Amino acid sequence: MSDTNKEMYLDDRIVTSYAGKTKLFEPEVTLFAAIKEEVAGQPIFDIGVGTGRTTPFLRELSQDYLGCDYSEKMTRYCQQLYPGVKFATVDARNMKEYRDGQFAFVIFSFNGIDSVPPEDRLAILKECHRVLRPGGLFAFSTHNIEKPVRSAFHLSNIEFTLHPLRMARALQIYFAGWAPHLRNRKRDVFTAEYNIRNDSGENFTLMHYYISKPNQVRQLQSFGFEDVRIVDRQGAWTEAATPDTTSSWIYYLARKRRA
Repeated sequence: MSDTNKEMYLDDRIVTSYAGKTKLFEPEVTLFAAIKEEVAGQPIFDIGVGTGRTTPFLRELSQDYLGCDYSEKMTRYCQQLYPGVKFATVDARNMKEYRDGQFAFVIFSFNGIDSVPPEDRLAILKECHRVLRPGGLFAFSTHNIEKPVRSAFHLSNIEFTLHPLRMARALQIYFAGWAPHLRNRKRDVFTAEYNIRNDSGENFTLMHYYISKPNQVRQLQSFGFEDVRIVDRQGAWTEAATPDTTSSWIYYLARKRRA
């Protein structure tokens, strides 16, 4: 991942930040319902597991489950939270620990794939394809280039409240985002295929990859995926050609071509 993102994800505070997230997002509810019969009892690989938000829901689909993360702090937390469940610290760019065609379902949730440089993203897609069995399913979420990104200075970033202490805290967070945004927005990248943008992630401390639905479908097809399906932020199935300026990020479900 980029140096900016790596520093944040290896910080002890990131575990606390993610630990409060325990529910599925609406697109994941839709997606898991669609695949549950196909992947039931089959080997599942949960990449970028974080603090194990998706773990209990995926283990309802199959007990043959493995969760991994780039951060050892995350995997240690997961192991303590779910004793007896398999977790590993893994670099998704090179997953040599796992054999070709080992998994029936691979998932990289919550836009984790957007935290790495573009060339590393392609390496991750290649590895996800490799460890999937022919006909296996791959799901991941990624930021939507059509959704406008607010700057740190936008007043909508403030969570207004009548409670004086909470309001003071909200203002403190708002102003704290200015410095990292001023520093990081100089690193924004705009190309015909994708953008790299400083957004509100961890209060404007992160840089994320953004891509359109048609370009993401083409990217997946170039790695040997087919039958690409798309779920918007609200959990509804949608098409690549359908404009979407409301979903900050989008889920994709693709199948590895059968031999």
